[in-house]
Amino acid sequence: MLFYYRARNEEGQELRGWVQEKSRQHLLNLLKEQGLYPTSLYQIYIPDRLFTSIRPALNSRAKIKDLIFFTEQVYFMLSTGINLYDSIRTVTRRIHSKAMKFRLESITKELEKGNSLSQSLQMHADFFPHMMISLVHAGERGGFIEQAFQECHHLFKTEKEFTSSLFSTLLYPCITACLAFLVMIFLLVFAVPQLASILTSVNVELPALTVFLLAVSDFVTKYFPVMLLVFLVAVLVFSYSYRKKMTVRMAADRFLLRVPLIGSLILKVNTARYCMTMGRLIGSGVLISQALQLCTTISKNSRLKDALKQIESEVLTGSSLSSAIETCGLFPSLLVQITEVGEKTGNIEVSYDRLAEQYMQETKNSLKRITSFLEPVVIVSIGLFVLLIAFAIFMPVMKMMNSM
Repeated sequence: MLFYYRARNEEGQELRGWVQEKSRQHLLNLLKEQGLYPTSLYQIYIPDRLFTSIRPALNSRAKIKDLIFFTEQVYFMLSTGINLYDSIRTVTRRIHSKAMKFRLESITKELEKGNSLSQSLQMHADFFPHMMISLVHAGERGGFIEQAFQECHHLFKTEKEFTSSLFSTLLYPCITACLAFLVMIFLLVFAVPQLASILTSVNVELPALTVFLLAVSDFVTKYFPVMLLVFLVAVLVFSYSYRKKMTVRMAADRFLLRVPLIGSLILKVNTARYCMTMGRLIGSGVLISQALQLCTTISKNSRLKDALKQIESEVLTGSSLSSAIETCGLFPSLLVQITEVGEKTGNIEVSYDRLAEQYMQETKNSLKRITSFLEPVVIVSIGLFVLLIAFAIFMPVMKMMNSM
């Protein structure tokens, strides 16, 4: 069933959107869990064929590449003197994404009714990032909507470049590790059993290393399908529990932050995103408390989300941002110092932009060091494993030749 809802959050801000749910009661329960209080709820009856065609647009969030294209094109048109309505209508015709086109067509109709762009975007808060909506709202309020789209484009483009850099850096060692694992399984399941029949037919006492290798090969050959099935089930159960159960997610995220190397990388990545987002939001006139609230939607780690919420509550009670971050005790001390300096000079957005660049570069350098260390480790591991098999095979052969 397709519903259109209007609701208010705990701060009294009105939210609107389209959503597909099983029933009206199920949607009410879902909104309640999200801390939203519905003021109106309408079930939309549309033909099945039409619903099937627009379903992808209703069940997805905006892809970052579409957001980059949208914000870049609107900013370019605004900078050339084209008004906002014509800019969005032109981009709507040019964009290829069906999901984005569907939302932009709805926004264009809302603009024709006289609604502001931020209000129109808010009706699709389930699709567009809250950070983008807040920047547009600040731009409308301060009269710098063109700059707001420029800031959005910079944020989305930087995030995509940063994420792509992390992915490309980790791709090669992951592929190498997977290939190494497959090679080991192939040798144990196919190569060693072929040699086992030859070795056992020789009337020579087999060395302990050979006996151990044959036992491991026999175990893997017999139980590998079961082991693979158990592994896949465990991964599926954990993935489901991580998405649905907050206690599991909190425990897993806390554990990841404590793991050497991985924990520091996660912290650096999230600190870079925090600085990049906060700097742009504060520079656009968004209140610090509201900017902190938006930053919680960016972090994927629930422990860091709680830390940002704690910082937000400290700021709302009158504490400075630097003291709130220091009280939290999770983020690096450098962030506390830079925040304190930015508060004193009044240029916190400039300080955060520079710190974000520094942390992004540190993250890339750390990943390069880790991958440069892992690559030879994986290659040496494969070589040692092959050498182990060679010793296990040739030791009984040499023993047989010496006994002749």
